[in-house]
Amino acid sequence: MTYYLMITHSENKPSTKKLALISIGALILLVVVPLIMYFALKRNRQKINKQETQKQIGSLYQGVQSDEWTHLLQVFEFLGFRLMFVVLTFSLQKQPGILVNTFIFFNNINIIYIGWVEPFKERSKNLLELANSWVLNLICYCMLLLVNLTPGPEYEFGVGWFMIGLVGLIFVINLTFMSFKSLKGICRYF
Repeated sequence: MTYYLMITHSENKPSTKKLALISIGALILLVVVPLIMYFALKRNRQKINKQETQKQIGSLYQGVQSDEWTHLLQVFEFLGFRLMFVVLTFSLQKQPGILVNTFIFFNNINIIYIGWVEPFKERSKNLLELANSWVLNLICYCMLLLVNLTPGPEYEFGVGWFMIGLVGLIFVINLTFMSFKSLKGICRYF
């Protein structure tokens, strides 16, 4: 995406055909990578939880259950939705209202998926993921207010600080969760 922005804003702009090929290539890459991850995990799901495998290759998504295919969709969902958000951001720059509503729609799908399937082994990780998605939804609703219903600079200032507060809140929640898990692991070790 950075390369695409560099070449579109340079003085020697490439042809529309070249830009279209770059865009199609990036889109294919953004769709294919999550699918490859999903099918690789699905094919090897019997080996994923073995200690030998984790020592050998590590665990990209530690704690994801691998007993059912719906749990393995967490990897595809995580990578696919994030990459789709990037593509949507660049493609819908001139329609911010549609962009924010699309974010809200797909984030709600994410919330339903995590709440229904519970892809992580630990309940606390599922709750943390739900909290992250809920706060992201609140931030998207704030963006919707800024895009469509802005009566003045004071209003934008208030909504902006509220959004910064939400980002700080989710940062503190995630940091507390990680610190608690780390301390719990250290205490268990000693």
